[in-house]
Amino acid sequence: MNLNNMKFDKKPKANISTKNVSSLIAVRDEFETPIIQVQEFITVEKPRKEEFFRVHPDESYHFNVLVYESQHRPTHLVDPCLEETLKHFIKRKKLMLVITRNGELKLFPVDENSNSKWAQSSRDAIKRAQKDWVQLIPVRAKASNIIRTASGDLSQPQWPNLSPGEVFTAAFDGLVIDGLEHPIARMLRGDP
Repeated sequence: MNLNNMKFDKKPKANISTKNVSSLIAVRDEFETPIIQVQEFITVEKPRKEEFFRVHPDESYHFNVLVYESQHRPTHLVDPCLEETLKHFIKRKKLMLVITRNGELKLFPVDENSNSKWAQSSRDAIKRAQKDWVQLIPVRAKASNIIRTASGDLSQPQWPNLSPGEVFTAAFDGLVIDGLEHPIARMLRGDP
């Protein structure tokens, strides 16, 4: 399967290539000189509260998918054919490609369907982060996030030259629940 030609706003296919994807991305050191860092994988997670981040403005880097999230495992992509069978354990998310100030790429999972203050403030941060460097700071007492825009005049992000398919592969290499025989699907269904 050629991931570079996939349309990710539709339901993703489960046969993701298992080859390792590495990318060269530019990051800045304390003297603002570009250095090269190899990023072998892209994590699927919300940026940490101390991280300023930007969202990729190109919508082809925003992926509507089904995922299995757990505190004890990395996020897994779920084949849409399993949605009905695993519906109590999986969630529909929009994954947004973000870059932090140190050049780390992440896919930020955003709940497009929730009306919670947490989800709404995350969606608001995504909109703002397409133009500005922002932080997303959780405040438990308000059951919401504070969105903080960088006060300095920070440079524009240097997005690596990766196709949406390469980003997707780097995030989900080996992390696809593609059938009922997958160990996580078996565990969720109570199969030995």
